[in-house]
Amino acid sequence: MNVTLVYGFLGAGKTTLLRRLIPDLAQVGRTAILVNEFGREGIDQHVLAATGVQVRKLSGGCLCCEIRGDLTTALIQISQDIQPNRLVIEPSGLAAPQMLTHVLASPGIREIAAVDSVITVIDAAKHEVTQRAFGDFYADQIRSADVLAINKADIATSAELAVARSAAREINPHAALAVTRHADLDTDLVLTAIAASGQSGPLDVHAHANRFNAELSTLKLERASVSPPNMTRGDLDAWLAALARGDFGDVIRAKGFAQVHQMTVLIDVVMGEVELRPFEPAPARIEIIGRNLEPISMEKQLTNGTTHIPSPTPSYH
Repeated sequence: MNVTLVYGFLGAGKTTLLRRLIPDLAQVGRTAILVNEFGREGIDQHVLAATGVQVRKLSGGCLCCEIRGDLTTALIQISQDIQPNRLVIEPSGLAAPQMLTHVLASPGIREIAAVDSVITVIDAAKHEVTQRAFGDFYADQIRSADVLAINKADIATSAELAVARSAAREINPHAALAVTRHADLDTDLVLTAIAASGQSGPLDVHAHANRFNAELSTLKLERASVSPPNMTRGDLDAWLAALARGDFGDVIRAKGFAQVHQMTVLIDVVMGEVELRPFEPAPARIEIIGRNLEPISMEKQLTNGTTHIPSPTPSYH
């Protein structure tokens, strides 16, 4: 099976891109998705299920470091059970490309899976702060790409957009590059990258892959998860504002679902910015990634500081 890797730091827009891209790829051949999430509970699997293709998940760690054995098993099972023409892998935003490439090039896997395209999504509005915070770890996701999507052009300033585009081109002068809004990447760019993959040969596996394990551990990121009750929109907004401004620790990313009256909302918090939008029914759970997190305080505020609304629907937690 052919493999497309979709990289991008936390909140860049990988899942949004896949919701747009997968239906087009599925028209070309049988397509499956493998999602890895840093949190214990899967959020993206519910979002991507709406594409109508087979979605498998690996939760609880970085796909390229903590759960490499599970990745090998998942790849073999997908090859045998689904037999897709194309497998799209969405690693965690914390994934080191060289380590994942190393797994895919290992004996037993390289016979069943071949990477022919790599897409990296860049948050233009958050590029500079992410690059300063994560350095080479972040740059390697850009360096590995065949296609670069400079995303969130609708909210980034012209200066931020220019800096992100210039930096991406400096790091990777060879990739196809597109500026996108809401991850509206042209599928033809991806198909062109796939078609051209045979000309450049297989992706390189760096000899210094071990350094990426060390880099990941020095990020000192923590994860926490909370199960919000059915609440009012005002109470949810207030709790998310507290989360975003750092009342419960230095939150880099929060993503999940909450019930507001009888409606499910998809929550996305990226470095202080909050986005909510209606969504189909899904488990009420929010996964948080950051440093010095205070999950007890998060839960306490949800329990004592909000107006709980009895829900007519069964609980998911």
